[in-house]
Amino acid sequence: MTQTVERAAQLVAQAGEQLAAAQGGNGDNNKRNPSPSSPGELHMAALLQGVVTSAELLDKHFEPMQWLLQDMIPAEGLSVLGSKMGNGKSYFLLQLAAALSTGTPFLGRETKRQGVLLIALEDSERRLHDRLNQLGIIGTDKLFIATRWAKGKHALEDLRLMLRCHPEIKVVIIDPIVKFIDLIDFNEYGGAYDKLGPIKDILDGRGVAGIFSHHCKKAVSDVDAFDDLLGSTGWGAACDTRLVLRRPRGSDEGVLIAGGRDVLHSESALLFAGNRGWQYQGAAADVRISAERKEILDLLGEEGSLSATEISKRLQKNYNTTKTLVQKLLAAGAIVHDGKKVTLPPEKASPLSPSSPGKDTVGVMGVMGVTRVMGTTGVIEEEESLSLFPREHDDSSVWGAEEAVGLLSARGET
Repeated sequence: MTQTVERAAQLVAQAGEQLAAAQGGNGDNNKRNPSPSSPGELHMAALLQGVVTSAELLDKHFEPMQWLLQDMIPAEGLSVLGSKMGNGKSYFLLQLAAALSTGTPFLGRETKRQGVLLIALEDSERRLHDRLNQLGIIGTDKLFIATRWAKGKHALEDLRLMLRCHPEIKVVIIDPIVKFIDLIDFNEYGGAYDKLGPIKDILDGRGVAGIFSHHCKKAVSDVDAFDDLLGSTGWGAACDTRLVLRRPRGSDEGVLIAGGRDVLHSESALLFAGNRGWQYQGAAADVRISAERKEILDLLGEEGSLSATEISKRLQKNYNTTKTLVQKLLAAGAIVHDGKKVTLPPEKASPLSPSSPGKDTVGVMGVMGVTRVMGTTGVIEEEESLSLFPREHDDSSVWGAEEAVGLLSARGET
């Protein structure tokens, strides 16, 4: 018998004695024959059932975390998806529901086929019918769709009944939550917690994951994307996982920001591709850098040779950021050195050659100038007269032999 159970037994016996004394009964008799149905015993047993020591907790075995979408949406707990009106969050949730119910990939991640209940309270059956056809989704008996649902207390009762009738449902999606719960003041922190708590209890009790949508404020937060959620911070705090879908008005490009108690912060670049819906483009940072690199290449294609300073001014970008991108483009062979400036490589030129050196030399761009590696011996000379980056921007981070040898390795000369 564990330490907690032993203590529980002692306290239950004491509770029985106290209850008997309060009712005028015989404490000794009650101790020998404690009533298991007494309020004191039941309350104490329920209280201690959820208490463990750290030693007991560490002795427990837990299965690995299961995911609806790997490293983004866990297969347990409550998740919120926030977005501005008209940004495509309902389309996103329909795609997610369809992917989970058919076991098809979504956002570049594999899914496991399972029962899904989609409560789509802002859509009609006709609209959902059209969208499912547009997406080319095949009908399945694993996806249950409701466009009408009770609100408030009755909504919870119907949810409990639906899960009892269809135990195969393992994911519930509510779009949007404001049409499901009965709450007057959405700015009240405690109100959000009080309304979401019962939903989470019902889902957790049956091992069902919950996802609901919520609207975002007009103003976008520069500090924390999760502050975009409309109303009290309780909307995010009451959830295990938070997602925010940002999409500039009139643009097909969006960013999905995710984070939570079991989810590391991530930002994914998405593209709304018409009838194909939301498509995953990659990590937002990588896609953003690719777009910035393309801007530089397009500019050089239009104007020819430019220095890093000229590029940053033309594009109205931070100089240090531009300098780093120019260095990476040089290293990749996407651009070449042209005196004190850079330009696109001539046709049929070596992608790593800054001009037209022989086999024994290759130019490597540094902050103060060109670091020239002679042959394969690693002899390094600095020629400050060939500086691409002006001295007023010098941050003393000159490329060394390791970077130079890396370029030689790419050419197969090491």
